[in-house]
Amino acid sequence: MEEWFYRYLEELEKEFRRIREEMARIEEEFLKPIYDIESGALEPLYETEWVGNEFVVRVDLAGVRSKDDISLYLTEGRLSLHARLERPVSMDDITLFRGRRVTEYRLEIKLPPGAREEDIKARFRNGVLEIRIPVERKSVEIKVE
Repeated sequence: MEEWFYRYLEELEKEFRRIREEMARIEEEFLKPIYDIESGALEPLYETEWVGNEFVVRVDLAGVRSKDDISLYLTEGRLSLHARLERPVSMDDITLFRGRRVTEYRLEIKLPPGAREEDIKARFRNGVLEIRIPVERKSVEIKVE
């Protein structure tokens, strides 16, 4: 074949390699904060909302069998969650994590100011962990001059 054709194929191969590297970089940039490669821990989906004087956190723990597989810790104003999955989940569809498995969920949430740590309650039902954090809210009137 012609030399120009081989050069064209080489350039095409370089471009495909560049695209694969860029895709891997993008996956790492967007997914690394939610997945710890060394431990196989994934940050679960969660939502927070204020309900009266309670800060409510709902965490989706799909694949967690029971409340016995969940650990909640309170350390220096932060709530730490560790939950073991019933069975590992493969991450083979994501280039960066090919050959990796998710074995647990991990989440850390900063408590709001005024949280009454001794009154925090948690309930696990239907794959969702609900954490209710009572908060003492203070309001101060500010005089306008």
